[in-house]
Amino acid sequence: MKRAIVMGGSHTGLFTARALSAHFEDAVVIEPDLIRDDGLGRQAPQRHQLHALLAMGHTQLERWFPRITDELAKGGALPGKSDDVQFSLDGRLKAPVAEASMLGATQPFLESHLRHRAAAVENMRFCQAQVTRLVLRGDRMAGVTTAASEHETEGGERFDAESVVDAMGRNSPLEDRLVGHG
Repeated sequence: MKRAIVMGGSHTGLFTARALSAHFEDAVVIEPDLIRDDGLGRQAPQRHQLHALLAMGHTQLERWFPRITDELAKGGALPGKSDDVQFSLDGRLKAPVAEASMLGATQPFLESHLRHRAAAVENMRFCQAQVTRLVLRGDRMAGVTTAASEHETEGGERFDAESVVDAMGRNSPLEDRLVGHG
C-alpha cells in the first residue's frame, strides 16, 4: 500500500503512524501546532501533567521503538516496578499487582523522544499544517487537503492516501467534516 495519513502528532498519532509505517510505503503525520522539544507550542491542556505508561504501554513502546524505555529513563522518566506501582480507581487504592511496571513522564518529554525516533524511520515524515478538507472517493476517505496555517483557506497541499486516521483527540473537527460531506 502506498500512503497512510495520520492527523495529529501527539503520542497517539506518533504511535499510530509508526505502526502504519510497517504496512505502507509512506506514513505522513499532519500536525497544525508548532512542535518544539520543550513542549511549547502544543495546545494540549494536559501537556505538563505526568503521563504513565503501564505494562502494555511498555510492551508496545518497545515493539515500535526498540530500547526507548532505557533512553527515556536515562533522560529523566520515572520507572516503577512491583511495590513502587500503585493503582487507584475513583480515589480508592486497589490491590497490588504482581510484577507491575510503569514509566512516568510529561507529554512533551515523551512526544519529543517519540518524534525523534519516528523521524529516523525511513518512510515516516511530518507536515506542519492544518487539514482543511477531506478528500472522498465514493463513500471512502481518499486523502486530505491542507493549508500552511489555520488562516489560509486556499492552496495548501493535497495528500492522497489509502488510509486516513484521526488522532487529533476530542477536539477533532472530523465529525463536522464528515457531516459536511453528507
